[in-house]
Amino acid sequence: MLIDKGYIGEETDPDLHPFLAELQNFILVEPISCVLPIQFKGISLEQDLGYSFHTYGNAAGGSFPGYYRGFVVKTLDGNEAIYRIGMFGTAKLINDPIFGNRKSYTVLNVATEDMLGYHNSLELNIDNSISKRKNGISIFPQRKINRW
Repeated sequence: MLIDKGYIGEETDPDLHPFLAELQNFILVEPISCVLPIQFKGISLEQDLGYSFHTYGNAAGGSFPGYYRGFVVKTLDGNEAIYRIGMFGTAKLINDPIFGNRKSYTVLNVATEDMLGYHNSLELNIDNSISKRKNGISIFPQRKINRW
């Protein structure tokens, strides 16, 4: 179902599907069970906005429309920003005029909305950044995060 709904890429390793299903459930519906705000090293999670439909794009012209979970965060400089997290499957492309040939994969997006506007801050290719280990999952991001 998560492949059909566009949350997991059709070529993502099936061994990762149970983890990704739990991650998607956590992103969209798992309530924050403790009292807000939550503070950590000068950053404060102020409010859980729940999930809502948004579209955020990347520099290559791609976009990720769908459900994102939003949070109001007070940053180190004392300003508030909204961070939204979503997980999406990409399409398998063959001879696409813009993107060429590409395997389908799953991406974890983090978008930022602040006084300067909104943008996709992180686009993590899960297929290349997560591996199943004997005792769990390892995450090893390979890209830098934009304007956090």
